[in-house]
Amino acid sequence: MAVRDMERQSEILEARFAGLTYAQIARKLGISRQRVQQLISPPPWVRSIVVNRAGGNCQDCGLLVNGSGHVHHKACDGEDYNDVANLVLLCVSCHRIAHVGVRSICLQCGQPTNGLRRYFCSKKCWSLYHKTTMTCSSCGKEYELQTSQASARIKRNESGKYFCSKECQGKHTGRNYGFVKHPKNIGPHKISKFKPMAPEIVERLDKGEKLYKIASDIGWRSGNLSTLKRLVIEERKLKGEQNHGTGEINTD
Repeated sequence: MAVRDMERQSEILEARFAGLTYAQIARKLGISRQRVQQLISPPPWVRSIVVNRAGGNCQDCGLLVNGSGHVHHKACDGEDYNDVANLVLLCVSCHRIAHVGVRSICLQCGQPTNGLRRYFCSKKCWSLYHKTTMTCSSCGKEYELQTSQASARIKRNESGKYFCSKECQGKHTGRNYGFVKHPKNIGPHKISKFKPMAPEIVERLDKGEKLYKIASDIGWRSGNLSTLKRLVIEERKLKGEQNHGTGEINTD
């Protein structure tokens, strides 16, 4: 070990004996908390002795941890800080209890977790904790979304309407724009039925009305506006309206 590291190790041990935490010592010396732990952790051969002595089991609860267990110092004073007699093998949860007196508690179900810094005991609890209940604007049914999904949907939806399925969204659109009350069999093959209405449609478009609103009024199937556009283009060509020769129509 370098001389500088030996000096730091002595400073760190003095601070630990004074009751400072790793984070406090790191701030005091201007190094990382991980580096503080590295400098005063037991050597690998000492750690191996502690693990073998415990048979790889936590010496508190008996959980099999092997080399992934934490080596805990029973006393934080004296020259025997890293002595084998001062060390015990603990699991993560028991190591937390030894330092702060409590296990990590799941925020959803209240059961103890298995980790030092984990807030949920399982993925199921994490998912349930991060869900938001919303109400469908069409059928009134309550449904759940991940909180992040719900926030994004609320942020981008200016109408304040939310739906549990595409079917409910379609029904809501139909009730508001009148599409559902019209026959579903109106298609391109019956375009001749609407040709007499073409002049009226063009006139209403020129006045600034929306194409989907006109389609609703005349009973045109909402999913086939492209054919209605062609009908309007043909009518304008017949009238010789050169300014509409491109066939661009406002369908917003």
